[in-house]
Formats: sequence, C-alpha cells, structure tokens
Amino acid sequence: DYDTQVQTQLKLAKIHNNIGCVYFECDELDEAREYFESSLEIQRDVYEPGKYKSQPGYLAMSSTVCNLGCVYLEMSDWELACQFLEEALKIQQNILNPTSSMALNTMEHLGYAFVKYADYDAGMKVYKELVEIRKKNLCVDDLETAETMKNLVHCQIKLFNYEDAFDTLRDIEIIQELNYDEDDPRLVKTRELLRDAHYEMYKFPGLSEMITRMITLNGYRNPWNNDLLCQCSIDKSSDGFSLFKPECRPQVKTKLTGHKISYA
Repeated sequence: DYDTQVQTQLKLAKIHNNIGCVYFECDELDEAREYFESSLEIQRDVYEPGKYKSQPGYLAMSSTVCNLGCVYLEMSDWELACQFLEEALKIQQNILNPTSSMALNTMEHLGYAFVKYADYDAGMKVYKELVEIRKKNLCVDDLETAETMKNLVHCQIKLFNYEDAFDTLRDIEIIQELNYDEDDPRLVKTRELLRDAHYEMYKFPGLSEMITRMITLNGYRNPWNNDLLCQCSIDKSSDGFSLFKPECRPQVKTKLTGHKISYA
C-alpha cells in the first residue's frame, strides 16, 4: 500500500545518506554530494514543507541537508554551504532543544560559512545567538564560549562595530582570567586587542577607510564571480590591528541516520 511504499522510500533515503557519509569520510566529495542529493530528493517528496513537529522524519532530513552543507564547506562553495546549513538549522531549531549538540554544531558551521562568504552581518547574528545560548543554558565562563566570542569579535570588527567588539573582548578577558595565568599568551593577546579596539573606537576614519566602510557595509559584490568587492575592512597590516579569525573550519562530520548499511 501507499504507507509501505513511503516507508520503503524513506529507508532508501537513509541508506543513500549513509553511503554519502562513507564517501565523505573517504574525501570523495562529488560522490558524497550525489548520494546526499538523491536522499534529499526522496525526503522532499515525502515531507510537507514547514510541518516539522508533526513529521518526526524531518530530523533525518535535516541531517541530509546539513551533510550537503558540509560537502559545500569542504568544496569552499560558501554560498551553497550557507544555503543548506541555514535550512538545516531552521528545521533543527523547530524540533530540538536550543542546547542540542546537533543544533549548536550546525550553528558553528553556519557562522563559519557566513564569515568565509564575507556575509559578516549574518555571521555576527549566528555567533551572537550561539553565545547567548551558551551563556543562558550552559557554562557561562567556559573557554568554548570564549572561542565563539572570538568569532563574534571578528564579525564585529569587519562591520566596524568597535564598541561592541570592545565589550565582547572584555567578556573574553574575564573568562580567560578565570582559566589562564596572567602571562598566558592568549590572555596577553586579548588585552592587546582590547587596547587596539579602544583606539579604533575614537580614531577619526580617513577618506579611504570611509569608502571601505561603505563598500563593506553595503555588501557590494563582483557580478562576475560574486566575490565581495572589498574584503579588507580594517585588518590591514599597516593598521597593526590583529583580528581574531576563525583560523580553521569547525570539525566537519557528516551525520549517519537509521537503517545503516549492512553487509551480506
């Protein structure tokens, strides 16, 4: 009957997702993408858009969507990575608890993708929400929260929000003071950045910097390759302002779903 056919299709979708995970772990990204897309096509045919809680299988679908986002992260296709990770997060936030490790992990990936795509405003919003969740529901003064704050500072500086960056750096300093010795280089660097941020707060920008701000804040992009026309912001070596950056992408792991591969 129809229900049996649907369940068979969903099992097939899960198997395709899991095969995609195997290819992903073997660094065969094109093959992984093909299987994830095949799985997602089946799932989209079954699930009614937007009715997350009434259809439990939506969480499995969010894993497939997130996996596709991870593939595009590895391919450095930041725009598509943002698109799929944002969709996955929307599903997860409608189903899971805000402190769910799955949703938090997706937020980390999405924030990173937005930063690499140079959509600093969107990245800032994701990192700010992530920090608030950690502060409210998890340990307020843990170093993991401080690491997320560093990414938030990077976005704030890119958007010339020096006052907000100063406040965030101060919060990072407080956490580090609880965990590091006074001469720890990580704490020393944060204090250096605090001084730099304080200087930038009161420095009158020159003409070139004002133009840079206008281009950056308006997000003007090259129509040929969609790159941001000006990505320099103020982290030029001549300014001596050393920014926190997401130096490496979050640890990317695809998500297996039920009905895992069995061998004859």
